[in-house]
Amino acid sequence: MGGGVFLGALAAKFAGLDREIGIYAGVVVGAVLYYLFGRRWTVRRFRKSMLDRAMPVTFETSVELSPEFIAYRSDAVTREAPWSAVTEVFLSKGYWIFLVQMEPWFVPRHFFADAASERHFVEAALSFMDADARERSPDGRNFLTRT
Repeated sequence: MGGGVFLGALAAKFAGLDREIGIYAGVVVGAVLYYLFGRRWTVRRFRKSMLDRAMPVTFETSVELSPEFIAYRSDAVTREAPWSAVTEVFLSKGYWIFLVQMEPWFVPRHFFADAASERHFVEAALSFMDADARERSPDGRNFLTRT
């Protein structure tokens, strides 16, 4: 974005426009370019760095729902939380995301063999959540009414 500011101001100067317009345009262009390309590049660079150090970039992950808690296991790390700590569940870019005391726990939709198993999972999760958490979870409720 800093480069966008510089190039925008420079372009505005040569085009005879107000410098502030160039700066604003540079910020917008820089933000769009970062959104489109920068994040992907950053993730690729991070994964390559991990591989260069012989560290794994994927982990065996599972999620367990029981009436007492939700458990999230990723390789050697296990986290458990009582349902009272789950404030909502929502859908975003191919993931069901459980917000557990403001910490997101990601459940990829590709975990599910079919729509019926995904529906069963969401239905079970909502049934264990308290009424306030269910109210804050319209994606889950809407998913159950659509399928």
